[in-house]
Amino acid sequence: MKSELRGDLPLNNPSSKVALHFKALIRTGFIAAVAIFWVSIIARSWGELSSSYWDLQTGWSIASVFAFCIYFGMLGSGWIFVARAMGYPLSITAGLAVWLLSMPARYMPGNIWHVAARIRLAAGHCVPPDGVLVSSAVEQALTVLTAALIGLAWLPSVTDCGSGFSVAALLIGSSLLIQPRVLRSVLKIGSKLLGKTIPQFALSYSQIARLLVWYCLVNVANGTAFCFLVESSTGNSTTQWPILVGAYSLAYVIGYASFVTPGGIGFREAALVAMLRIFFPTPLAIALSLLARFFSTLGEVIAVLLVGLPLARYGK
Repeated sequence: MKSELRGDLPLNNPSSKVALHFKALIRTGFIAAVAIFWVSIIARSWGELSSSYWDLQTGWSIASVFAFCIYFGMLGSGWIFVARAMGYPLSITAGLAVWLLSMPARYMPGNIWHVAARIRLAAGHCVPPDGVLVSSAVEQALTVLTAALIGLAWLPSVTDCGSGFSVAALLIGSSLLIQPRVLRSVLKIGSKLLGKTIPQFALSYSQIARLLVWYCLVNVANGTAFCFLVESSTGNSTTQWPILVGAYSLAYVIGYASFVTPGGIGFREAALVAMLRIFFPTPLAIALSLLARFFSTLGEVIAVLLVGLPLARYGK
């Protein structure tokens, strides 16, 4: 079983051991580079970072954490909707408990352990391992693709393209994504990149369309939580709401695409700083990116403790 998780080569094969050690070395090198980058950039800006950028309005800060909680709840509900669309009778309570309790495992190196945890937790809820794999793959594909589409709202701020271009691109992109063949192709490419075998799924055009709309709302909720954080720090986010939601969505996609660090830590923040520097001073952009990670993690922890654990006990 362990050799299957590692690939086609047995673990006692010297060449496979060398390959594993080489991958581990590359991953460690990337993580070290990310850490050095952040230490250097914070050190250079520490004088300004230690100023009033950390003074947050309590009301907006609470609203931000609460919005992140809602975001994680919506993500878990999305996975339940996918599983149900595939024919698995998964209840809301059981599904949210499984999803929320499995997600903290994604911070472990490898970015696959949350799916392994979900397979184990879903075993007693009529969702087989293949069903968890497919539904999780569809969930992640729709989350990332809709985040990329919403990220188009950020384009008018850095290009000469008007908002009409972004709307048109969003509509065209959405119409393409809800094609079952396109989604299957995306999953197939992803499975090849990850070296995993993703079983086929059967979702209709209308089912994917409804799921696409839901995940657009999910990513808007995520970006709105970030806007509340910006408001708590600057008091000036309402006029820039579409741009901030788009920037945060793009940063999420970039962080997700980096398979090096768990949860995209470091990469997402660096991308967010690069985009926020257009509107805010660099030290403030750094502070907002770091606070966004902290607030998002805090919202996830609260969702797990206040929703995931009670629902898990309720289902026993």
